[in-house]
Amino acid sequence: MAYQPNEQTRGVTTAMNAFEKRKLRDLENATQFRAAATRQLTEFDGSGLNGIREVFNVGQAQHKDRELRSLSPSKGIGDVEAIQIGALVPSDRIDEGFRFTKNMRQSLDLTQFLQAYYEVAFGEVPHFEADEKADRVAKPQLVVGDDSSLAKRVKTLRNVLTRAGSAGTVAVLQVNTDPAQRDWARQVLDDLDIKIIDGAELRQEGAWTLANVEEIKGLEYDTCVVLGLDDIDAAELDNFKNRAYVALSRPTRRLLMLCNEFPSVLRGIPDFLYDRAGT
Repeated sequence: MAYQPNEQTRGVTTAMNAFEKRKLRDLENATQFRAAATRQLTEFDGSGLNGIREVFNVGQAQHKDRELRSLSPSKGIGDVEAIQIGALVPSDRIDEGFRFTKNMRQSLDLTQFLQAYYEVAFGEVPHFEADEKADRVAKPQLVVGDDSSLAKRVKTLRNVLTRAGSAGTVAVLQVNTDPAQRDWARQVLDDLDIKIIDGAELRQEGAWTLANVEEIKGLEYDTCVVLGLDDIDAAELDNFKNRAYVALSRPTRRLLMLCNEFPSVLRGIPDFLYDRAGT
């Protein structure tokens, strides 16, 4: 006689099948979430976070104080409430921040400087770790002086890169939006007979990119010269800090910051993490 499951057995079987299907569905959803997160997350402007909202209909994905800190590919998850999607996860240590990865694209000197800037500017422990095995190339440099002395520093940098045999990719990045400062940078490069690429145009051998933050988001360069860190509008302080972070995180080997005055956004960063020259 063939086995005939009773009603209780059928109920248990049905429940087990439903459980297995739910696990498979949760796994599939988690995989889709990771893939979407990788596509949608961007630098630090919140656009990736908005994309996550659109894909998963997350209505409350925001930090206690401001929306821009919850998710970032390099800074990790600052507030786990931002991703309560429903996937099965262990409940222990759920409220701890999680670091997505080590910063393996920048020199150790740059990463340590960037960590300090992040903590000072945003008041949070950075959600990315330094790769202790990364090369030490040169500490970031801050030069404070008049336009003439700053232009000489650009010339010195050009000479250093030339003597090194290969300049690699170089960008002059503007944090503020002052057209006069961009014109000044263009004139300095012209005087040094440096070929200029505007914005995110196709890179060329021996040419330097001249751009603002929006134009180069997501790109990286071997060397960056950052302008305008000392030109802060108090009403736009949070936005300025974000723009500065984007600019400071673009170089992989060398960073030169040129300012007419000491930039307040760097106050609090230990001076042993960067070299300072000028007045």
